[in-house]
Amino acid sequence: MYGLGHGRNRGLNAAFAFAKELRSTLAPEASLADIIAFIGKCSIERGLSNGGRIVVIDYRDGRIDCDHPESTDNDILLPHGRIANTSKFLCEIFPTMTTRESVALLGAHSLGRLHEHLSGFLGPLDASPSVLDTGYFRNMLSSG
Repeated sequence: MYGLGHGRNRGLNAAFAFAKELRSTLAPEASLADIIAFIGKCSIERGLSNGGRIVVIDYRDGRIDCDHPESTDNDILLPHGRIANTSKFLCEIFPTMTTRESVALLGAHSLGRLHEHLSGFLGPLDASPSVLDTGYFRNMLSSG
C-alpha cells in the first residue's frame, strides 16, 4: 500500500495489523479493504455521536484487495499541512480521486491525534479530536 514505508506513516503499520487481526478473528472471509472501510464507518459514526449527532452510515461489503500497490515510492515528500500543498499532492498521487473522495480522506484527520513515536508529530490536528467537525479544514486554511 502506498506510503506504508514512509517514516511519517509508521502508525499505518499498527493500524493494518489491527485490521488484519480483526479480520482473522471476526470475519476471515472478508477482504482487508472491507474491514478497513468498516473501521472507518464505525470511527465516523463515533466521532459524530461525540458531537451530539447520531448517524448510521450504510455499509456494503464486496471490496477486493489489490495484489500490488499502485506506487512503491516510499520516499515521496508528504505535504506539510497547508491546503495548497495537500490539494496538489492528492491530485498528483491519486489522479482518479474525486473532490468528494479527497474531502472525505482529508476530513478523517479531524478525528484522533498524532503520536510522536508513530509519525514524528505530537497532538491533535484540531481543537476537538474526538468530534468529527470542520476544525481540521479551518486549521489548514488558516495556515495558508
